[in-house]
Amino acid sequence: KGPVKQAALVGGTLFVLILLIGPLTGASFNPARSLGPSLFSGYLDNQPVYYVGPIVGGACAGLIFWGLKKSHGRGNEKLDIVCVC
Repeated sequence: KGPVKQAALVGGTLFVLILLIGPLTGASFNPARSLGPSLFSGYLDNQPVYYVGPIVGGACAGLIFWGLKKSHGRGNEKLDIVCVC
């Protein structure tokens, strides 16, 4: 049941994102997939979003995780976080 639920969650998330963001960005969630057509068409205006966005988002997530871990570790309880990557 676990893998089926995960697959449905991932598929549902992509479905919603494509419906909401697709008209704005062409629904490309892969920077490599966006770069090729942009190079050949000469339309490179929005390309920095695909490269800067994940870096800034990852840095923000890392800082939030670090802050939560640091603030939770002040007491005697230990913060047990498992990364499901």
